[in-house]
Amino acid sequence: MATKGTLELQISDHLSELEGVSETMENFAEEHQLGFAVVTKVNIILDEVLSNIIKYGETADKSLSKSIGLVVESGENGSLQITVSDNCAPFNPLERDDPDTSTDLESREIGGLGIYLVKKLANSVTYEWRANKNILKIELGTDS
Repeated sequence: MATKGTLELQISDHLSELEGVSETMENFAEEHQLGFAVVTKVNIILDEVLSNIIKYGETADKSLSKSIGLVVESGENGSLQITVSDNCAPFNPLERDDPDTSTDLESREIGGLGIYLVKKLANSVTYEWRANKNILKIELGTDS
């Protein structure tokens, strides 16, 4: 049975950080008895969200470095809440229309598949701009 716990990380602005995040998440999952399917979904979600912040996020004040925070909370019922925050300029990825996956690849507009995948893997995804930070909350339930 899954156990309750919290993981908090600060991530630097380098894609090389993603491997360490994945390993840390796998250790957290093992410690809190989360299933392989949940860990796989979380790693896909984190890879997508974090890589987009690292690649495309820009701070409004160019003299500030990018700051990325990650909090993962597991519930005793196996649910997870993931909170990713950053100090980049306001950007709500949920405002983008879902891509038309029924068209062939050559006809599709570039971009948008990542957040679409995140929304499909999660039970819920919410965004807010608070205290000069983008905050993306992702929930995975016991059925994940």
